[in-house]
Amino acid sequence: MKTFDLPSNSNYGDQPIPIAFPDNWDVHISKIHGYDTPALTEAQIAEKIHAAIGAKPISEGAAGKKSAVIIIDDITRPTPCEPIAKAVIAELRAAGVPKENIWFIIALGTHGVMYRTEFVRKLGEEIVENYEVHNHNLFFNHVFVGNTTNNVPVEINADVMSADYKIAIGTTMAHSYYGFSGGAKSFGGKPCDIRRFFHLIWECSRRLANVVIENKDFEELIRQYDRKNAVLYCDPPYYMAEGCYPVEFPLKDHQRLHDVLIGSEGYFIVSYNYQEYICDLYQDGCFIFRTSRPNSMSQRAGSEYEEIIITNYDPRKACWQLSLENLLGGDGDTRYEMIHEPKCPLKC
Repeated sequence: MKTFDLPSNSNYGDQPIPIAFPDNWDVHISKIHGYDTPALTEAQIAEKIHAAIGAKPISEGAAGKKSAVIIIDDITRPTPCEPIAKAVIAELRAAGVPKENIWFIIALGTHGVMYRTEFVRKLGEEIVENYEVHNHNLFFNHVFVGNTTNNVPVEINADVMSADYKIAIGTTMAHSYYGFSGGAKSFGGKPCDIRRFFHLIWECSRRLANVVIENKDFEELIRQYDRKNAVLYCDPPYYMAEGCYPVEFPLKDHQRLHDVLIGSEGYFIVSYNYQEYICDLYQDGCFIFRTSRPNSMSQRAGSEYEEIIITNYDPRKACWQLSLENLLGGDGDTRYEMIHEPKCPLKC
């Protein structure tokens, strides 16, 4: 096996992570510009912050200010906030801002809240112990500051607005979905009035009024609800793309899902990405349909990915509710191509 080290595991320890590959794999490692540049020391960070580019030192800009807020990005970003924040605090204290009038706001956006252990990962125990740290709340504690030129109302965190001096610490970095992330986003992104989405919450509430949501292993749930006339729809993590999901779903789980579905009494429908392994796994007794869909996660115009729908019955001949047209795109939709028809369907 070939072993390579991932360079870091930001916010969860800085030790390299070894990854092993088979010897017959041709592995190439692409390093970003500056990868081999030594990290700045705390003294160097403090020096560069004091000698700000195109701006006065914080110690001068904050002179005469009675309070200051430091905005930082959340735990999903690798910004080394602790040494930077220490340097910023030193500048603010040199400007005469009282220690008790300096606080931190986590620019969460729509991400989940952070807890004290994560505050410490970002800022260190010393800062968390001595300064107030708050999560931004997307829905509450805002101050209306006016409308955009398109008449969209803009509200900003009240704790940010109440500070006399405002500083944001963040990073600009490549983003797997959107190209780049960070920068001025800590201060605010595209204005959006969240209240215009409230009607969707009520609509979802009505539709889910009689729905039971359970958190169990899929095999247990399928066996629990399986019966002759049941319809079982499964949308498992896509094969060879499991790393994109926040849960583990190893190869044995794909096999386990197949085994429990093949042995079920009801009708089942499974959606997957198009992979030969999955198609081979469901060959016996199942219909397989393939389609191409726009890839919303790609930055390339016109990018598509292939999906498959697997059933244990012939959806072309089923009642309307379970028919191919109703399930897969409406009347006359010919985007779905049948790529496998079993000799003996599991369900007739």
